[in-house]
Amino acid sequence: MPAGDGLTPGQHSFAVNLAKGLSKTKAYAAAYPEANTHTCNRTAARLERDPRIVRYVAHLRAMESIQ
Repeated sequence: MPAGDGLTPGQHSFAVNLAKGLSKTKAYAAAYPEANTHTCNRTAARLERDPRIVRYVAHLRAMESIQ
């Protein structure tokens, strides 16, 4: 999957942060710094299950393990 394929810039950043090992809440807060804590918790849980994000995180982790 090419970088950002079908993802918004924020979703892309969230996925990259997840792949780096940040918790879903911290990954969301880093991608969307204007979001409050409640939004980070709720929306991060939803985004973490998004099939596009799941695939991209798996892709990033696979690429990291190859290098």
